[in-house]
Amino acid sequence: MPIVPSHAGRLRALIEQLASERPAERDSAVARLTLIGPRVLEPLRAALVDASPETRLAALEVLERLDEPRALPVLLALTEDSSRAVAVRAIELTGRRPDSRSVAALTRALGPGPGARRRAAVPALAELHAAGVVEALSPLVDTLVEEETERRLRIAILD
Repeated sequence: MPIVPSHAGRLRALIEQLASERPAERDSAVARLTLIGPRVLEPLRAALVDASPETRLAALEVLERLDEPRALPVLLALTEDSSRAVAVRAIELTGRRPDSRSVAALTRALGPGPGARRRAAVPALAELHAAGVVEALSPLVDTLVEEETERRLRIAILD
């Protein structure tokens, strides 16, 4: 039986390439990681702890393209990211995965806090509801009837 080399080094190199300043290198890493498939989830999750916002955004591209249910916990963690851009993108992607586990994270995003996250949570929850996740309606209604809710957010919910 032949000895098969580990792919761990290759995965690590591709994940590091997500941090490249050159868009072509980042895009190449995203494409290769996507082709590798679900095996990249654990190394990717581990690498995101100390990663830059740009790297986390590139990782979100990989997670989006994988369309793997096991990627949801990684997405949910990123909905509360310190980078607004990363959090908003994670919120958008979470809404595209019809899973009731997403409702709690999106409800937190809809709560008091940065407006961009709140505005991203509305269509994400609406998308979940449209996909059959009934629990997604309650936080939208609760936000709609709150007196402190800004007018633009109410209009977005009603849309």
